[in-house]
Amino acid sequence: MKAVLLALSLSVVAAAQTRNGSIIGVVSDSVTHHPLRNVLVTLEQQQVSTDDAGAFAFHDLKPGQYRIAAERPDYPAFIEVTASPAADPDPVHIELVPGAAVSGRILDEDGDPLAGCNVQTHPAGHPELFIGRSAAESSEYRLFGLQPGKYMLAVQCAAPVFQPRPFSAGPDPPPSLAYPLQFYPAAPDAASAETIELAPGIEKTGIDFRMRPAHVTQVRVVTAPSSADWRGRDLFGGLIQPTDLWGNRVGRMTPDSAENSFFFPQVFPGSYDLLAITLGPENRMGGIQRVEVKDQPVNAVIELKHAVDIHGTVELESSANSSKIQLSKIYIQLISDYPQFMPPLGDKVKPDGSFAISAVIPMRLRVYTHGAYVFIKSVWLGSKELIGNTLDLSSGSADTLKIELSANTASIRGTAPPGTAVTFRNLDDKLLSGSRPVAQSGQFRIEGLAPGRYRVAAGEDGGSEIAVQEGETATLDLTNNQ
Repeated sequence: MKAVLLALSLSVVAAAQTRNGSIIGVVSDSVTHHPLRNVLVTLEQQQVSTDDAGAFAFHDLKPGQYRIAAERPDYPAFIEVTASPAADPDPVHIELVPGAAVSGRILDEDGDPLAGCNVQTHPAGHPELFIGRSAAESSEYRLFGLQPGKYMLAVQCAAPVFQPRPFSAGPDPPPSLAYPLQFYPAAPDAASAETIELAPGIEKTGIDFRMRPAHVTQVRVVTAPSSADWRGRDLFGGLIQPTDLWGNRVGRMTPDSAENSFFFPQVFPGSYDLLAITLGPENRMGGIQRVEVKDQPVNAVIELKHAVDIHGTVELESSANSSKIQLSKIYIQLISDYPQFMPPLGDKVKPDGSFAISAVIPMRLRVYTHGAYVFIKSVWLGSKELIGNTLDLSSGSADTLKIELSANTASIRGTAPPGTAVTFRNLDDKLLSGSRPVAQSGQFRIEGLAPGRYRVAAGEDGGSEIAVQEGETATLDLTNNQ
């Protein structure tokens, strides 16, 4: 009898331990502390929306820890929290940070309204990053739903500058003036732009632009006689400046009256890279040429070369972490100096460590790896080690690539204000950047980093600089460093 009673007691205890429970909570605005309705709350495959009181609930959950995400379109940063179900749970309190807004007018050099412009938003600490743009059909614009922080604004206007027409017959002469990209309030570049700070839930008004025209000239491009024959195919490209990170001046290159020439009627003085590639994967070709533009028309020549195929192997350095890495999970990418115009090319590594990348335009490219917590230790092209993992194919020929990887990656962990996202950027390679959400507890963790110098910030600007070595886990407190 005692044995039966003991078995029954154990069954009751086991049932009590495995009894399902609930998670309930309330979502509110972090500034007003008012409850928020219609917030989408996600728990694994389940989704619910908050009611008028900001409340949500998930029932019949097995014991364990669950990650809950809350988001609403007008609140730019979603929040993640961890909670465990209970029979009589305490409410989980989640606060969403409201978005900020900025608005103003765009005027011409005479102070008259100027329509047909694009307003661009860039984080003040990372002006090379592009958050978004707003097309202003009228002279007034408004950007909203921005994460609180410091920003730079820029405007680009396609509207023509008024120029008197000469009293003569024939077509209009090419334009001699146009509106260049202008940072707020009247700066030619991000280095001399004024920073605008946006607070949560606040709209900053009166951020007006007064555009100033600048001199332009014309550039005519012909393909060299030694070029691969591209005729009958689409050619994509344009004149690119190092500061043009957003593709404003690149598009389909339409032949001028001569069959193998191209005409750019409106070019500001400066140094440009002329990029030209054929569209489509079959029989690709392309080229790149530096062009210097002053105040007079320029005639330039570019040579188009056939794309090449790259074959290579990947080797993984032996370490404590290397046994966890599967070569077949690794992806090798080649990225040009113009990733905003040319999509990266790559191939998944096969189990034997080999890979092949087809139809690579002959130019400078960087080698990257994705898909596993590894970093590149060295890259060899034939018997020559590459400097900075940079592959120069401008000669139009290629050798076998050998890539040495290490799984001894670094990590950065620390604390930051809940409700923000921690951004990180490799100071030696802007493409090695990203962001991670901050937990409701204020903890964050960035893993799988290559050794090097990083700037880490809570939000899009400011932050701290930190260097990490192979296998190191560094710590940062970003609570008061935004």
